[in-house]
Amino acid sequence: MPDIMDGWTQKPWSVTEEMWKRKAKGLEDQYQRLLSDHQDLRLEKAKMMGELRVLQRYKETAEDTISREVASRKVEHKDKVSATTKLEQYIKKYERECERVFALERENAFLMEQVSDIKGETEKRLDLLKELEDSQKRNARMKEKLREMEVVGIEHENTILELKEKNQKLKRKLAATEEDAADKAEEAKNFAVRLAAVESAWESARGQNKTALHELKKRESLSKELENVKSETKHASYRIHALDVEVETAQSKLRQKDRTIEELREKNALFKKEVTRLNARVEDLSASLVATRELIEEKDAEIERKTGQLRSKKTEVKTLERIDDSSKDRIEDLVCQVSELQQQLLDTQKEYLRKVKKDELTREKQRARDRAEITKELETMHKPRRCKNCNETFTNKSNTSLSCSFHPGRFVARKYPLEGYQWSCCQKRELSSRPSDTKKPAASSTSTKQLTSEDQGADAEAKGDGTASSAEEMKQYARAEMLQQVNSGQFLSDMEVEAAFLYDWSRFHPEEIEKDSRERELLQELLLSCFSELNAGYMHYATGSSELTYGMNGAEFAHFLHECELARLHDVNGQNTVEKVVSQSLRHDTLVAMHDRGTLSRVGYIHALLRVVQAVSSTKDSFSEVLDAILKTQVLPTITRLTSGPFRDHSHHDKMVAIFQEAKPKLLKLYAKYAQEHAPKLALRKKSDDPEADEASVATPQPISSTWPLLLSAVGLRSMLYDCGMFCSGTPEEQEALFDRAVEQSFSGMREVERIDDRMVVFSEFLEVTARVALAVLESENELPPRDAIKLALEAVRSLPLKVEAPKARK
Repeated sequence: MPDIMDGWTQKPWSVTEEMWKRKAKGLEDQYQRLLSDHQDLRLEKAKMMGELRVLQRYKETAEDTISREVASRKVEHKDKVSATTKLEQYIKKYERECERVFALERENAFLMEQVSDIKGETEKRLDLLKELEDSQKRNARMKEKLREMEVVGIEHENTILELKEKNQKLKRKLAATEEDAADKAEEAKNFAVRLAAVESAWESARGQNKTALHELKKRESLSKELENVKSETKHASYRIHALDVEVETAQSKLRQKDRTIEELREKNALFKKEVTRLNARVEDLSASLVATRELIEEKDAEIERKTGQLRSKKTEVKTLERIDDSSKDRIEDLVCQVSELQQQLLDTQKEYLRKVKKDELTREKQRARDRAEITKELETMHKPRRCKNCNETFTNKSNTSLSCSFHPGRFVARKYPLEGYQWSCCQKRELSSRPSDTKKPAASSTSTKQLTSEDQGADAEAKGDGTASSAEEMKQYARAEMLQQVNSGQFLSDMEVEAAFLYDWSRFHPEEIEKDSRERELLQELLLSCFSELNAGYMHYATGSSELTYGMNGAEFAHFLHECELARLHDVNGQNTVEKVVSQSLRHDTLVAMHDRGTLSRVGYIHALLRVVQAVSSTKDSFSEVLDAILKTQVLPTITRLTSGPFRDHSHHDKMVAIFQEAKPKLLKLYAKYAQEHAPKLALRKKSDDPEADEASVATPQPISSTWPLLLSAVGLRSMLYDCGMFCSGTPEEQEALFDRAVEQSFSGMREVERIDDRMVVFSEFLEVTARVALAVLESENELPPRDAIKLALEAVRSLPLKVEAPKARK
């Protein structure tokens, strides 16, 4: 640095020199920039020339590609035009066939309406016949009642005669009693007169005694007279004593006669009452007899009227039988016509399909031939050629004059394939030099004949095999449709029910339940008679899903058995029986569901139900009798209760089932999520030496069996309904009461559980509780129709987020 400063101080400084230096430096920099720009431009020019050459090559290849594409497009356009014309022809044919089919269908519908009308008339006639039989039975019963009334009337007349005889006897007894009473009264009067005479004699004796005593006093002096008086007095006292005794006996007899008279009077009063009662009864019996006679007259008139009606009914029945015979013949003719029309329709469809297939095969062959010709033309076009004069190489694509550039020849349009011609760049095209021109027409004619004969043979074979193959295809199609209907569980006719049962019976394994073949036949007949109801119970837990997407898990089967009172849900022995039966049924591939081997199919559900019945029965009767009794008393009434009623009739409607099916995928995930979050925790294990083991002692809750899913508790369901805002009004107590009532209505086993944490609901019960709460809350608050209220509630539940993907419940 000091050296630089020293040089700076030694040199004189000039502003002009410094400016020229800076200007020269700037010009040098500018020159360097221009030079570098020139080099860059040269490089860019070279690159552009290279790109230009590449683009020229691309242009040539693109032109080749475009020409090839134009040729292929022309061919495709030809194909499209021909295919369009053929398609229009086929469309017209198809429209004509469709019109014919529609006409046949209309005629078929008209014939079916006639058949249904005739069936309705036949049913009316059968109803009339039943009414006629009922009227005959009622007439017979009325005749029996009339006979009984006549017998009762005769008995009443006999009773009246007997009562009259008794009345006469009582009257005679009364007259005799009155005569006896008169005699007794006369005797009493005589006794009274005699008593009065005795009393008067006794008074006279007493007077005489007094006079005698007076005389004795007067004549005390006279001993003889006194002795006589004494003796007379003794005799008089004896006589008085005898008279007293006689008076007492007379008085006792009089009292006895009085008592007898009183008794006779009482008997007379009783007899009079009995006579009055008998007279009243006689009057009642005469009145009832009159009423009975009137009733008999009315019944006779009614019998005559019924007899006339019976005659008219018989005449009508004979007429209806004749009409029925003619209608049966007409129905048979219509059925034959319908079958013929259906066969014609089937033949038409087969012919149309055969024609379509044949045209498609012909079109494919023509398309393959066109592709081969185009490929050959393209190969010929791009094939390199060499001029004979100058040996220059050229192609027909790049040089259409068919000669080299130095020896131009005459242009001849390419009309024939290039093979087989001798070309020269200086000569004309020699058409006569084409080899084998005379041979090809013959070969083409022979090949055409061979082709036509082969096509005719193929058509004959296709026509021969087409009928059998189309019939087989129709059978397979019908079987597939029937199998789909069978698996769906929605049966519309008895034929579908029987087909579904026979399909399930082929996978049922009845030999494991009953060894006797005769008992198995009875078991098959019994299950066929109630298969529709058993399927309805299965579909109740499926919530509208078909057998292809649903299987009944062990918890749902246990709930169903609890409803049927076959195995209690909270009984250890019952649960062990259910778990054993389910595990035995899941061992067979034909008894498990198609999408989940841990659940039961419909046939597996029926098989497990029969195993449970076999396990709980304790009688020595045959298994078919035991099963019949349990089905009639426990299972079928339970299924009727589960699938009927004001709410369940509405929830099992097709439109409601469609709403449930639409919401089911998201609801299954929410069900599993809340079941995992609100599952009851197991008790802590005993403390061990390892603290980590103590911390991890709270295990994940497990179901009864490893194949059974984790169930949603009532607490989790209530939390879900609170999370989605279902309880939007009312006090907490009212909301609790509403929720508890809905839970108890969904499953009868809830009433036996004291702790709410132990109340578990399966998926169908979860849907039912949600719908019941929605109807109770939304319908009363917003006056919504039931279907809209349930749909709105399901939408609210579906709006809940799925934070953690829980294991999907097996459905």
